[in-house]
Amino acid sequence: MKSEKLRGEASQGMILAAEKEAAGNTIGEPVLPPQCPVIGERLFFDDPDRDFEPPKLKSKVWEYLQPKLKTNERSQPVFGEKEKVLRGTSSDDFASVQSLANAIIK
Repeated sequence: MKSEKLRGEASQGMILAAEKEAAGNTIGEPVLPPQCPVIGERLFFDDPDRDFEPPKLKSKVWEYLQPKLKTNERSQPVFGEKEKVLRGTSSDDFASVQSLANAIIK
């Protein structure tokens, strides 16, 4: 994705958030990272591939990926039909959303 200016500085960061309709209102919550990653640690959907070097995301790639992101019944961010869970390098440390189960992620 191309960088955007935030407060006058170029930013290439992105925040993922879960979103769900409830009683006519849209509720949103940020995706929280795993509890013990090292700052800058790469996150994975299930099995880590430590040799993988991700390409720079372009808007069309994000348009393809975003509809496949959601939260499962345990409020964990997952990708695709097989619901691969977002985690750090530790197999028992997952990303999460505070309370939105079965929500979309944008």
